[in-house]
Amino acid sequence: MQQKISVIIPCYNVEKYVDRCLQSVIEQTYPDEFMEVICVNDASTDSTLEHLKSWESRYPEMICVVDCAENGRQGRARNVGLQYATGEWIAFVDSDDWIDEDYLEFLNERTVMNGIMMDVVTCGHVRDFGTEADGMSGNGDWTTGNGVAASGNGVA
Repeated sequence: MQQKISVIIPCYNVEKYVDRCLQSVIEQTYPDEFMEVICVNDASTDSTLEHLKSWESRYPEMICVVDCAENGRQGRARNVGLQYATGEWIAFVDSDDWIDEDYLEFLNERTVMNGIMMDVVTCGHVRDFGTEADGMSGNGDWTTGNGVAASGNGVA
């Protein structure tokens, strides 16, 4: 069952990373019509906002950029993003991170387990300490957080 997912990305001075982040979100296997991306520029002082506006102009049907006049840190930026979200589910992605192409599909598949609608779905992570510019083929020094956790109706 496809459900609309609002991807909220708080952004502060991430001009070096935000393009890779947004590219990974745009390339999801999850259908575009069930995704919206809300980028909250948290009063960046570098060219982060220009990067975000460029993405918004290329994908106006999917990406919304919200520009905050003063920095409120990541928590406030996430809360601002929630005000714009229209999805049944929320996914938070840090602007200096990137996600696998099936990330949203993977999480969506786990929203119902054993016939029970989950309230929260989480997944593991990989830390990439690569030295290459693309971060994919560095020194092979990776750490992983494995597993999926989901809870619904008081079931953990």
